[in-house]
Amino acid sequence: MPNHIFSALLEALREEYGTLTRAEIASELGVSIGTVHNWSRGAEPNKTNLRKLIDLFKNHQASTLIKPILEFHPVKPEVSGKSWCFSSDARAVALLKAKLERKKGVYVFYDTSGKAIYLGKTEASLYGEAKQRLSAVPNKAIYLPIKAKVGAMGHRASFISAYEVSIPAAIKNLETFMLRAFANDLYNKNGGHFQ
Repeated sequence: MPNHIFSALLEALREEYGTLTRAEIASELGVSIGTVHNWSRGAEPNKTNLRKLIDLFKNHQASTLIKPILEFHPVKPEVSGKSWCFSSDARAVALLKAKLERKKGVYVFYDTSGKAIYLGKTEASLYGEAKQRLSAVPNKAIYLPIKAKVGAMGHRASFISAYEVSIPAAIKNLETFMLRAFANDLYNKNGGHFQ
């Protein structure tokens, strides 16, 4: 009798830790595709294969957690009406929008010298969040008693890097880690909080 609890668990693992094809699972575990197909229909693997299966998904998750989308991509922010846009070049803006709009993760703005000046995160749209931040007027030195105000991020940003994070729960902790790694170099208003 098939164990539909296991087939549901296998599907949940695939969704949570990144989709792997049956062929990839079979190859990594050293079993046939038919065996993996049977597992997805409710057949139970032995304890050895179950442990291998769990390790496979965990390792896959670790290797695909962060994916670069853009690195040091040039931007020339300009005021457009009451907000900012990444450039006056419509094609450059369309390219950024296409690459970032449906992605979640973290992004970094850099100044003309390539120094990181602002770090942000989103669980929605990297494009929308980063575009909105161009208008932000952040404070410098979150860990020092004296805070210096600077102009809008759009006046300072010359490059952007963006990284897709595959697990939403990891985004906030990743941002917090990066904020603390950069310490007083960034113009962020806070140092983040670990969940």
